[in-house]
Amino acid sequence: MISIKSARLTGVKRGRVRGKAMKLKKTGLITKIVILILTVYAAVSLSNIHGRIDAARQERDQKALEAQSLEAGNAVMRSEIEHSDEAETIIHIAREKFNLVLPGETVYYDIGG
Repeated sequence: MISIKSARLTGVKRGRVRGKAMKLKKTGLITKIVILILTVYAAVSLSNIHGRIDAARQERDQKALEAQSLEAGNAVMRSEIEHSDEAETIIHIAREKFNLVLPGETVYYDIGG
């Protein structure tokens, strides 16, 4: 930090360096327009990327739910395969898919409703 006394002794005084005036270069209109265009482009690109990220997240969540559903279905099928030799499973499939009954069973049809 330069104190006021040291600034006066070395010739540094409010915008002057050793007797020369400090000049700030003014930016031209074209430069300002280019900077504005680049800023707008960056904002639009960022918005588009944000939208694509949201869409990808939704798709990821949907695929995760689908994977869970498929895994549950696979577990059921594995269980069915493991128990396919059991008599109860065979009887259940015969009743459900082929409408079969065991000998001595009577089938009643409900025609009322």
